[in-house]
Amino acid sequence: MSQWLTIVIIGLLTFGIRYSFIALFGNANVPEIIKRGLRFVPAAVLAAIIASELALNNSQIELFSPKMAAGGIAIIVAWYTRQVIPTLVAGFIVFLLLN
Repeated sequence: MSQWLTIVIIGLLTFGIRYSFIALFGNANVPEIIKRGLRFVPAAVLAAIIASELALNNSQIELFSPKMAAGGIAIIVAWYTRQVIPTLVAGFIVFLLLN
């Protein structure tokens, strides 16, 4: 099987999975409490991905590592500045200094 055929098949499967939810639940009446809860799903998923990447090293949890320090500083900078570039720069600088 060629690589292009594999890419096309995976693309069609991905589209089918996503479209099935839209086709099935596109016109459904969702309760307001679920709508409010669903707004936080992307942020929660992103936070979980970032937290696991920061805390895990060789499949073990490390609470004191350069990645955790850089992540902590980045969170503080993001909290105060609410801007992406200073957050990234502060995180990279701390990581490079400690690594």
